[in-house]
Amino acid sequence: MSTSDTLTPKQSRGPIRKKSNSLQNAALLKVMLSAIAETPRSKDYLAEITGLQRTTICRWINILAGRKGEIKNLVYIAEWGRSGKNGHPVALWKLGYGMYDAPKPKPKTAAEYCKTWRMKKARKPTVTETEKGLIHVAR
Repeated sequence: MSTSDTLTPKQSRGPIRKKSNSLQNAALLKVMLSAIAETPRSKDYLAEITGLQRTTICRWINILAGRKGEIKNLVYIAEWGRSGKNGHPVALWKLGYGMYDAPKPKPKTAAEYCKTWRMKKARKPTVTETEKGLIHVAR
């Protein structure tokens, strides 16, 4: 075998393509749209029910929300929820043509965070005995 027969890293045999799952993607898009038609849903929830990556969901939402300029918005931010107890605001998306997005809530101030921390620390623990004689302490 001569050196001219082997391929160098610069030479290519063409682009490497993944197999397209167009039918699967269309079905999952239908699942996503039917989910946000019922009630407002977060991107994480949509990724969970469809099984797609969050980046794919974000790409679809950006296109459907008219962020990319291709179409007029078909989905909008209906409300803002929290990710956990004290988490950042999360957009909850809903199906609706031409609707305006809900305004994003203002972030918590340092004083509000301190107030909730003090209230959490001020709670007195409750002590209960179980039938096995163990003492359970909860806040």
